[in-house]
Amino acid sequence: SGDTTAECYGAAFDIGTTTVVAYLCHLPTGAVVAVASDLNSQAQYGHDVISRIQAATGDSEDLRGLNRAIVAVINDLVARACHEAGVPPSAVYEIAVVGNTCMSHLLLGVSPAGLGSVPFVPSFRSAQTVPAADLGIDINPHGSVYVAPNIGSFVGADTVGVMLASELDRGDGLRIAVDIGTNGEIVVARGGELFACSTAAGPAFEGAKISRGM
Repeated sequence: SGDTTAECYGAAFDIGTTTVVAYLCHLPTGAVVAVASDLNSQAQYGHDVISRIQAATGDSEDLRGLNRAIVAVINDLVARACHEAGVPPSAVYEIAVVGNTCMSHLLLGVSPAGLGSVPFVPSFRSAQTVPAADLGIDINPHGSVYVAPNIGSFVGADTVGVMLASELDRGDGLRIAVDIGTNGEIVVARGGELFACSTAAGPAFEGAKISRGM
């Protein structure tokens, strides 16, 4: 009840294969009031995207487990960020999410089976908006979750976020954005066109599943 205009918050999430980061934002001013991060607990199903695709494809219970794991991390980070900022989770009205294509599928509980074999077709690429309550995310009961669009099977919404934040498409000349993570992406902008590609970078940069030679 009353005028709660000044008490509206949103959270921006980057759901990485290895790490999940949350930024709690005061919507009227755009100020970031708290930051929280943690490891992605989906690692129990595999440290890389392919392992998680295989797990989610092989057993429907594993798909539900992968979904529950990331929702639990999101709820924990929302609670921690809200505690740091001194605001209740009920004051959070929207969550915006980026991540690679597989992470977007697992967050929404959608099978990523199409990403596991040629021709590597995702179940969706467009942006998705769903009620937070439907995903089991503990914010305002009327809050929503916005998942940014994916570019392709292995170039996801996290790359879209990099492109938007850097205004890569607006500059002159040849420009390159590089996202080094468990999944690595490169986007090249030239003459109003954008070209993107990706590769598995986790073993090279994090030493996952290799015995020597980082």
